[in-house]
Amino acid sequence: MRSVLIALVALALLGLNAWASVPDPDYCTVTGDGALYPKLTGVPPADGLFRADGDITIHVAAYGGTPIANCEVLIVLNQACGMCECASFDNPRYTDINGNVVMNLRWGNCCQMDAAATIYADGHPIRSYNVINSLDWDGATGDCAVILADFGEFATRYGSASVCSDISDGDGMVILPDFGLFASHYGSRCAQ
Repeated sequence: MRSVLIALVALALLGLNAWASVPDPDYCTVTGDGALYPKLTGVPPADGLFRADGDITIHVAAYGGTPIANCEVLIVLNQACGMCECASFDNPRYTDINGNVVMNLRWGNCCQMDAAATIYADGHPIRSYNVINSLDWDGATGDCAVILADFGEFATRYGSASVCSDISDGDGMVILPDFGLFASHYGSRCAQ
């Protein structure tokens, strides 16, 4: 009887240990300039120059808030969106000992659809976004370059409520802070 009881306690402890390593979306967070929920904004870098624009910090934790170290974090862009991805889009990455990882969102184009992007932690979905956009959006397809065609599209949407051109503060309006961010990256391009 005693050996059965010891075996049951051991199984219970193993089960709790396994549970502590499963990412729980309720305890995971996504923060940063590129993560204005419910959208993610990618930024093509200029000549390999990396700025914090478009960077997000993902905190991965299990139930109860226990951080998960060395967890693979992967952002999957829906193929139907036709996004161009910069070669410098460092994906996947792994969490540090505190369960944190910084990811650089480097892409072009705009997409609005269910599950346009999903963030996975060790294969478990922790966030889903219905809008992914970029400073590189000329109304057609992304080429991972912020050029005159993109400025023309941005200019026609200035003062409106365009999710594709609202790139700065996530307020739903295309206004001066969006123009400032766009202007600071004009001419940026990246290898795909």
